[in-house]
Amino acid sequence: MIKFSVGRLFADPQKLDSHEDRVLNVAGEFGIVVDGRPLFSEVSFPVVELARELVRWLKDSNKPSKNFEYDSMFFEEKGAVWLRSVPDGWRIGSIYQERPETRAFTLQEIQESVTHFVRELIVAGRRDLNIDLTQTIDAVAGNGGATT
Repeated sequence: MIKFSVGRLFADPQKLDSHEDRVLNVAGEFGIVVDGRPLFSEVSFPVVELARELVRWLKDSNKPSKNFEYDSMFFEEKGAVWLRSVPDGWRIGSIYQERPETRAFTLQEIQESVTHFVRELIVAGRRDLNIDLTQTIDAVAGNGGATT
């Protein structure tokens, strides 16, 4: 089982007016957990931007044919989170991961993990920043309300 976890969110309240402001300025505790074991964690991660990119990647088609490699101006290198196609499914990782992970996951497992992550992120936005991130994630992903 894959879990994209999100903890406490933080942002400058004066930089949350537009959807793009929220994408660029909301950060939070983030981690990737595989089968109950941490693979990667970061105390200040651009979680809304990651959610946007994951939703876009999954939306590109019902069965993405290209690998996902998170590219953000917050990191010097690509790959803070990546998903790579392998013959028996998809592997998940990070250039910063704490340990190797060789297990392959189905696309359905990835989709369910992303959906859960987005829902957790929306709850955290309300709890920690008193903002609703639903439309932000939908708008920037070009999703028209289909994320949740």
